Amino acid sequence: MIAVNDWDEDAATVGKFATQSKLTHKILLMGGKISPELYGVTSSPTSFWIDHKGIVRGRSVGFNVAHVPKMEQKIEKMLAEMKGK
Repeated sequence: MIAVNDWDEDAATVGKFATQSKLTHKILLMGGKISPELYGVTSSPTSFWIDHKGIVRGRSVGFNVAHVPKMEQKIEKMLAEMKGK
């Protein structure tokens, strides 16, 4: 998992948030400048589902905690496909 900070906050601010939130994945900076232009991101959060071959398998906009089980199933399916390659 990689997160992109699209508010263009500085590294110290993002680092503090990541520490407080106990995030362990990479967080890229400057997303607000590049995300809309390169990837068509117009709302946060936007998630891209990218498989082990680098193929975008889906995109979802927004977040609802009720959708977490479905997201976990999607991740498990993609991991199983990767193992069965």
